[in-house]
Formats: sequence, structure tokens, C-alpha cells
Amino acid sequence: MLASERMLKIFTAIRNAIRKEENYVIIENPGSGKIVQFALDSPSRELVMDIPIHGLTQNEFDGLINELSGFARDAATNEAISFQESYPYERINDAVSQAEQIFREVYRLPPDFDVTIRVFS
Repeated sequence: MLASERMLKIFTAIRNAIRKEENYVIIENPGSGKIVQFALDSPSRELVMDIPIHGLTQNEFDGLINELSGFARDAATNEAISFQESYPYERINDAVSQAEQIFREVYRLPPDFDVTIRVFS
């Protein structure tokens, strides 16, 4: 799949999820199992990119430290459980570009990688 096709597919899924007031969009490369997921927060009109730390290699972890600004933490232990970045709904393109960059530069997938997308509440 070409990058432009993949990015349009992701953009369309997020836009449709916002319109339908869905809560989650999970983008996965079926070959590697690597994911980028978004939570949609309707009241604040924000997309929250979330990448679970569990299952990341050390190189992926280090790459995400350079890409994303925040962490979600476990309430009981205060341990970081995922990398996070928020985008206003008006910046879907920025969120899609960041997701593409993570798949290519952090997960190091080939340029023609495929994605599957799940949207749900």
C-alpha cells in the first residue's frame, strides 16, 4: 500500500469515527502486530494518540521518547504504561502524519506496509 493511500485510509477512519461519535480507532500492521491507537474525547474535541509500552523493543521505546511528549501512568503504581500525544480534532492531518512517522521510523516498517483499522466504542 502506498503511503498516500494508507494516510487517506487512516484520515477517513478517524474523521468517520468523530462523525459517528465512536471512542477508539486502532491502526495495526497485521504483519508485525505493531499498533498506533487513538482515543476520541468528544467533550474536549481531542484525539489522544496512545501507544502501549508493553511489547515495545528498547529501540522502539527510545524512538518514541523522541516522538511523543507524554506518558499515561498506572494510577496505583505511577509506572508509565503508554506514550501519549493529544491533537485537537482540527489537526487530524497532524495526527495521521505522526502515526505514519511512527510506523516508518520507530517501528521501521517498509514503505509499502499495510494497515488494518478497527473503530469502536
